[in-house]
Amino acid sequence: MSEAQSTDKQHVIHLNSPRTLEECVTYAKGSRTERTYHEELMRRALNDRSWFSWKSQHYVGDRRTAYILDFFCPVGNVAIEVDGDYHHRDEQRVADRVREYVLSLNHAIQVFRIQNRQIEDPKLLADFIFAVDCVADVRQMQMEFVSSITRQGCVTLRKR
Repeated sequence: MSEAQSTDKQHVIHLNSPRTLEECVTYAKGSRTERTYHEELMRRALNDRSWFSWKSQHYVGDRRTAYILDFFCPVGNVAIEVDGDYHHRDEQRVADRVREYVLSLNHAIQVFRIQNRQIEDPKLLADFIFAVDCVADVRQMQMEFVSSITRQGCVTLRKR
């Protein structure tokens, strides 16, 4: 798929976000087989370099508002968004920030963005994946710690 087609695909997704869950499911299934060139490079790099497994074109949300994430790792609740040229426009930057805020607030997902041209640099891409993996690992440890404290606190309160 050419860069122009890649940008057009991104344009359609983000102008219509958030989408209904049904729309997301249908679109995500098609997008898994029709990745952009840069999404395919990222998928291969994640498979080769990441400590964790990643889901591509993963949808998050409920029946009324759902979002499609380019790549999602359930360990640590982190997502990677591959940004084409369209994401440099001011209106899209604002839409992306709102989307990140909603994903963080409603779903506790930390979003990391990487531009197409950065994916083409193997060293930069490897460093990016390493950094995201480290954040995912730390977030997972934090969630496990909070969960264990919550369980222990509940047990202590019940004994009294």
